[in-house]
Amino acid sequence: MRYLLLYIFLFAGLMHLNAQKLPDSDWKIQDADILGNFYFSDGTDLVKTKVDGTILDEYQDQLLGDIYQIDCYKGLKVLVFHQTTNNVLILDNQLAPLGEAIDLSDGMFYDIAAVCLGADDKLWIADEQTGQLKLVDRTLSVIQTGVVFRQYTSAEKIVRFVNRGNLILMTTSDNELLVFDHFGSFISKHSFKSLFHSWLGVSGLFYMSGDQMIKYSYNRGLFDTVAEVGNEINGILESKNQLYLLEENRIKKLK
Repeated sequence: MRYLLLYIFLFAGLMHLNAQKLPDSDWKIQDADILGNFYFSDGTDLVKTKVDGTILDEYQDQLLGDIYQIDCYKGLKVLVFHQTTNNVLILDNQLAPLGEAIDLSDGMFYDIAAVCLGADDKLWIADEQTGQLKLVDRTLSVIQTGVVFRQYTSAEKIVRFVNRGNLILMTTSDNELLVFDHFGSFISKHSFKSLFHSWLGVSGLFYMSGDQMIKYSYNRGLFDTVAEVGNEINGILESKNQLYLLEENRIKKLK
């Protein structure tokens, strides 16, 4: 029995040493799903990892161009938006394509700022031609027209556009947060000094202000200090109500 326990301990230690960590790159695009997995993209590659950084799956498609945005929250399906070629690809939970890429130009959508997943395999698109949010199906037929989001922002770039349960969240290059409901109707807007390395959670936006991590609650509109973070970080992530930090391409649990 003693030798069996020793063997198990040594085997577990070996597996820990062999765990594949996040490669060195600028993982500027980050997301997490409700199943406890993280997603990182440097614009070329997309990797799916465990919370300890062990890589589970990878995706890359050079023909479709750079990865501009991802929406991975649902876990079983992952959206990848290749803005330069105006294509959207839906991946399964192993980052394998579920069918052919969707060319948004086929639906006469030629200037799309952002895309995220909607309910029942539909897509929310931020259409720059009309300035509106639109819900489309896989054939690119418009199911629902939301608000004119350009009433609320003139930012050059939509940085993040994600679906979080009953909310559609958008951040911009002007450090703005726009909150919409699941019908695409406008709820609120807030401006920040900086949203660099921020995280769009289900209940609030997490961001850094100096050494402090701050949470802005969507529903309450209040700010709370979450933690003091002494080291420089490259990202904030959340999985199953636990916050994590990305430091030097290593994922660390926020205590």
